[in-house]
Amino acid sequence: MSGNSRHQALIDQLFRDRDAEYRRASKAEQQLKEMTDAKEMKAAYEAKLAEKEEALRERDKTIEAKDNRIAQLEQKLLYLGRKMWGAMSEKRHIPDDSNQLKLDFGQLEMSPEEEETARKAIEEITDYKKVIVKGHEKQVPVRHKLPKNLRHVEEHIYPKGYEGHGDEWVLFDDTETSEHLEFNPAELYVRVTIRHKGMRKDMKEIQTAPVQNEPIAKSYASASLLTDFMVGKYVDHLPFYRQIQMIND
Repeated sequence: MSGNSRHQALIDQLFRDRDAEYRRASKAEQQLKEMTDAKEMKAAYEAKLAEKEEALRERDKTIEAKDNRIAQLEQKLLYLGRKMWGAMSEKRHIPDDSNQLKLDFGQLEMSPEEEETARKAIEEITDYKKVIVKGHEKQVPVRHKLPKNLRHVEEHIYPKGYEGHGDEWVLFDDTETSEHLEFNPAELYVRVTIRHKGMRKDMKEIQTAPVQNEPIAKSYASASLLTDFMVGKYVDHLPFYRQIQMIND
């Protein structure tokens, strides 16, 4: 290879190297620009995010302040409502939650007279809790025996299926007895209901005559007596106590 050819090849190689270097520099510059743009975008995003967070904190503070104000107004409204329209019996009402007696009336915008009324109410409720109330014995009504001088009419009731088939039953001496005051015009008498017990020989099962339905459970008054009372009350306009006096006489 001649000297000129070697010289030209060297020149071409230099151009190629410079071109490659230029391309690397351009690529590096482009990457640097992209990185700079990304940093700027990130900074702008973080700035906007900080602004939103600050706005949210301010909003939370405003909401908290409003909630506190609403709670104070509700507390004041509750107190004033009880003071103006509450029933007298509320003075002796003890709340289930003892913390309700510890309301901070000092934070409410009340007059000195209202504050004094609130303090007296709290003292009255506290003193009332210390009062010991004696228990009242519960009186259980007791039915007295019906007079023995009245005529007694016995009414026998037998287990279902006994009548007409007495030979198929074993009748016990044990019975259940109840008394009811019957009324006939100008006469009172006692109807004695005797419920017999028995057992079928073929079934070996003890049965008792069924209980008759009475107008008032566990009462001596029968349907005839109650009917006469109603007629006397609403037809003859006689009060019940006068009718009872007439019967006792």
